[in-house]
Amino acid sequence: TLSTESEPESDVEVVSGQNRPQSGVKAIKVYAQCLRPHLSYKTVVVTPHTTSKQVILGLLSRFRMRHRDPNLFYLTMEVTVGGPADRQTILLEDNARPSEMISCNPWGGCKFILQAKQGGLVKVYGHLVRPDSIYKSLIISGETTAGDTVRILRCCYREGEEGGLHLWEVAEGLERRLGDEERPLVVMESWKEEEDRRLLLRPSTFLERGMARGSVMRQ
Repeated sequence: TLSTESEPESDVEVVSGQNRPQSGVKAIKVYAQCLRPHLSYKTVVVTPHTTSKQVILGLLSRFRMRHRDPNLFYLTMEVTVGGPADRQTILLEDNARPSEMISCNPWGGCKFILQAKQGGLVKVYGHLVRPDSIYKSLIISGETTAGDTVRILRCCYREGEEGGLHLWEVAEGLERRLGDEERPLVVMESWKEEEDRRLLLRPSTFLERGMARGSVMRQ
């Protein structure tokens, strides 16, 4: 039977750093109320190679939220140092390994919590990819790149219909393909209110109208 704290549909998720079975497997509880308010925790099985980032991606996939930006989430580890009221919170980097953190914890008890960051809204026009869809609105992190954004948008389309995609910054008579490492929120911060600029998702097969990649829009 499931604990009354856990989600009714809760089953164990295996998030592995490698494909082959390994020793040192641990089951951890990840409190993920930022994804679902009614959810107390999700049990996740990790190996010694599983990273915090892989745990986050696994949870988003499990809850069918692959269209959410994983850069908006991070894991913290709450440890009880002395008594129940004496707790410390450790922020885990994306490459941190929860299994290793548990082994290095001298206090014994710990609690993993999925936390959410504040993001910014981007509106990406995708009618060139799917004519019946005018645009997609996404909340993304300031650290999220154009390449990351395209990967998120791919989850919004049926398999096989998206093909090769690129993000473009367009205005009347001008256009520029964003480099994969450019950050859309940073690009949008430079837009002036009177300018009619937008982000466009364009298939790689679409005619680029002779514009060179990386050409400068601003005059």
